[in-house]
Order: sequence, then structure tokens, then C-alpha cells
Amino acid sequence: MERNLGRVQGLSGYEIAVKNGFTGTEQEWLVTLRGEKGEKGEKGDTGIYDDTELKNKIINVENLIGDVNAKYTDINERINVLESKSASHIYGVKRNIEISDPAWERIEDSIGLVANATHDGTEVKNDFDNIYPWSDIISYNYDTQAQRITAFYGEPTFKFDGTNGEVMTRFPEFWYKREQKLEEDGNTYEYVYIADGKVEGFIKSEQFSLARYPSFIDEPKQEIHSKSGVKGSTNINVDILRNYTKALGNKFCLMDWHYFLIQLLFLVEYANYNSQEILGQGTTALQEIATNGECDSLEMKSGCLIDDGYHSVIYRGIENVFGNLAQILEGVMKGKIRYNSQEYGLDYTEGTYNELSYEVTGIRGFIKELGYDINNPIIQMPKTVSRNASSSTYITDSWSSYDISVEGDISVICVGVYYQASSIPTNGLWSYSFLYSTKTGVGSRFLLNK
Repeated sequence: MERNLGRVQGLSGYEIAVKNGFTGTEQEWLVTLRGEKGEKGEKGDTGIYDDTELKNKIINVENLIGDVNAKYTDINERINVLESKSASHIYGVKRNIEISDPAWERIEDSIGLVANATHDGTEVKNDFDNIYPWSDIISYNYDTQAQRITAFYGEPTFKFDGTNGEVMTRFPEFWYKREQKLEEDGNTYEYVYIADGKVEGFIKSEQFSLARYPSFIDEPKQEIHSKSGVKGSTNINVDILRNYTKALGNKFCLMDWHYFLIQLLFLVEYANYNSQEILGQGTTALQEIATNGECDSLEMKSGCLIDDGYHSVIYRGIENVFGNLAQILEGVMKGKIRYNSQEYGLDYTEGTYNELSYEVTGIRGFIKELGYDINNPIIQMPKTVSRNASSSTYITDSWSSYDISVEGDISVICVGVYYQASSIPTNGLWSYSFLYSTKTGVGSRFLLNK
């Protein structure tokens, strides 16, 4: 028996209405379905809604966002540190400060590098010739009237004799760090670093320039110059030297604390305190002031042409950086240091200065230890002298403090020992003297902060 399982179609609402007597159209029928508007009802009671759970969720989300932001900031800082380290090369040396050996150990990117200086003008291997910042140290001519560079070394118009302007040597910007640390073996080690880019914890050295030669004073013209073919001038009152130097331009001053930066560059390059062994004896045996320009043929190389105690040496474009001419360190006092060149020449009681945390020794002799001040790490002044120290041990250089009374004169700290001080033959990068500026053999060198 078959069954009909098909769909049965019923009547619509409108068809049912027609069947029951409705006579209008379907649209009219739809209108009849809408009732009249009712009366307004009474206002109900206010409902109670607990939003505590929602508020707690919002607080949790805000805390989560804060945590994410903090982690993002921390990650960014870590990335910046890593990028700065990876983008920069760090060249360093370390040394146990108690040992007598003046040599340092190469560390960081300095490991395996070789540095030599010529003692006879011949070519030698020095990896630092191609490493920044050493590679970018360069001499140039500077017109003090126009206040501009006229030529760099290597250009056709460059002159050593001063006819194209003062002969300066430019040190590019770099980053440095000097620190001392007590280590697990119970010894204190000193670390010196030079970096070619920004590194966390390092100090930036802005670009500066130092006169290639000791200052020559043209007394008739009352001018100060850096040029070859003349002797460095001595016996000049420091106030007169300051006035002549300021006349070069408002960014000029006598050589100051920037000298300590040159010491750091030398240390990291040669890993040894003994600058006379590395570069040559210099004019330590000469009983007169050397003539500027003896090392011009070495150009930008370091060392000397003849190593016999009677001839000049040069380090990276600075001739006779040490020798028998004691050169004034402006702003450096016995136990105090000024960094603001505008205050050079002021009395101890005037202006601002930083007091070193260690006492600079008042005893003459060979230096056993240089001071370290965490707030003035670059300043390396003699802390201890010793009979056990010599020209080949510890710092290998000397500290001379002479009690010489010259009426109306000013005592100054100098680098180097004047040529009549034959009782102390050593005279390298770390030799210092406490002298009066008009003493025979006390000269100067000027600096450009630019």
C-alpha cells in the first residue's frame, strides 16, 4: 500500500479572514492587525549591577599592558647595548699595578695585534696604522686669521714650515675607559680601553687638535706659533703664554688635560709604559732645545730617525711629545684639575676645579705607581715614587718637584724634565715636573678644542 508523504499546503491568514467574511485587500487586512497605542506604563525599580568583576578584568589587562611595555623597553635597551657593542671595536690592555714589569697584556680586540715604531726611519709593522682612531690622526695647516683649515697632510699645499698656517695634529673623536679592579686572585688590575664607537660605560673624547711642535714665540710680533725650522721657546711667564695663545682664537688654549688622552692612546697601542724604549730616547742627553721639524720626514709615523739621546722623537704627529723641554700642562695643579678652559689661570680659590681623591707625592724620583680617581679616571699623576723603581721598571719615568723661588712667577705642572735636570736621566710620556714657568727649559704647546 502506497502512502502519500508529500507536503500539504494550508490556507494563509488572509485567506482564512476572507473565508470568514473579510472583503478587503490583503494590504488592508494587514492594517487591521495593528492595535491601538496603549497607555504609558509605570516606571520600574532601579536595577542592581555588580561591575566588580569587569573592573578587575580591566585592571588585569592594564597590568598586563604595563608588563609588556616594561619588557619591551628592557628589550630595546638590551638591543641598544648589544648593537653598540657589536658596532664598536674595543681595544684594551690590562696590568697588575703591583708588578715591576712596565708591559701590559693585550685584551679584547687588541689580542694578536702588533705595534712597532721606527728607530731609524725604516718601515716597520704597526697594525694600528689601519685601526680607528689611530688611523685618522692627521696633521694639517690652520689659518688663525680666517679660522679655517687650509690643507691636510698629504695635500699639495700642506707645509711644515708654517707658511700655510699653524701646523696642528687632529685627534678624532673616540671613546675610552680607565678603571682599576680588585680581582679574585687578590691583586688589583688596571684596565685601559679605546673604542671606535659608543660603548656603554665609556667616556666620549670629542675631537681636538694639538700643535705638532713645541711653541715658538716671535717676541717682536708677540705671537706664538707651531712650525718647523725654529726652536721651542722657554723662559716665558705663563700669563704671557696664555695671552699669546688666546690671540690665536677663542677655542685655543695651552696644552691641558687632553695630554692624558694621548697617554691612553699610546698605552693601548704599544701595551707598555716605556715610551723611550718604544719610540726612542728623545733629546734626553741634549743640553739645548731641539729644532722643530727633525721628524718631518717620518710624516705621520711614530718613532725617530736616530736613537742616541740627542735627536727628536714623534708620536702620531706630535713631535718631542717628551724630551728635554718641559711643557706646561694648563689647568693641572698638584692634586687638582680644571676642565673648563675659560677658567685657566684662575687662582685655587676661584672658579671650579676637581680635587683628586689621592695625594700627589711631593718626593722626587722614579714613579712606582700612578694615581687612580674613579671620578677623574683619565688623570694619571704620580702617587708613589720608589728607590726600587727605575727607567726600566714600573712606570719607567720620573717625577721632579723643585723648590725654586722666583719672585712674581707662577708654579706650574709640566710634562717632561727640563734639560738641565741631568740628575734624572729618564724622560718619557709619564715624566712630570713641578716648576716655575720662567725656568730655563720650560716651554709650551697649544691646543685647539674643535
